[in-house]
Amino acid sequence: MIVNEATRQSMALDAFVTAGHHQQRVYGLQWGIPEEAPQLRRAKDEFVLPALNSEMTVIEIGCGGGRWSRYFRERVEKAYLVDATQAAEAAVRAHCDWAGFEFVVASDGRMPSIETATVDYAFSFDTFVHFHRELFDTYISEVSRILKPGALFHLLHAKRWPDSIVNEQIFQYRDDDDVSALLASGSFRLTNRSLEFRVGFGSILREAVRLLR
Repeated sequence: MIVNEATRQSMALDAFVTAGHHQQRVYGLQWGIPEEAPQLRRAKDEFVLPALNSEMTVIEIGCGGGRWSRYFRERVEKAYLVDATQAAEAAVRAHCDWAGFEFVVASDGRMPSIETATVDYAFSFDTFVHFHRELFDTYISEVSRILKPGALFHLLHAKRWPDSIVNEQIFQYRDDDDVSALLASGSFRLTNRSLEFRVGFGSILREAVRLLR
């Protein structure tokens, strides 16, 4: 059986929780701590935190062990935390349990339990970088469906930079024009805000606004 990188990541989280490691440390911090790494801190301080308010419903695609989910706790009314494995709930609740979290398992990108046009903000970091085209497209379509008009979507996806290492076994790269066209087809408008991650395998955090239906 051929295992793609998105599936491998889910299997790694399953194994982490099964071994009980989630009780000692937050899964995901091995890829950078937002309070310490300069670019991650910028993503947190300039993109995520200013987008939040106490009356909103948010969604995070690829919550993993809660590296970013922690910033939603008690800053919003409700947060859907989405991952491909049920192990994510145990991993997150071990470190930042909160009644406002609702966990959604969506290995195929579909989230029928979330009603249309009910979410105020969507965020995903270090997740779409592993998605093959079909899964990437399905998630974008679903995020478009569940977001309210005017809602922000902060999306990190893999991008080739001339001064970065390329690893196509781990990252699923998509050209800017391709991603822009996909977002436009989902009634998103890209803003002029983005954050480049040229270190490592190369990626970019982009901001889009859900347009009126």
